[in-house]
Amino acid sequence: MDYLMKRIRFIIILIFSLIIFGVVQWQLSTNGNLSGAKILWVSEILKSACIGFGLYAIVMFFRVK
Repeated sequence: MDYLMKRIRFIIILIFSLIIFGVVQWQLSTNGNLSGAKILWVSEILKSACIGFGLYAIVMFFRVK
């Protein structure tokens, strides 16, 4: 139990990163009105941040002592 309690924060970060990444991907694929350059640029930054936070959570999950 103590093992999971120390890592729960990183599990939550990973879950929320995956949810946000999925929502952005779903919105971009289903909504035809999202064609502006600024919207696509912001969505790429958001997807990159989600991937970065996901990788951070995975690395820190195994690194916590």
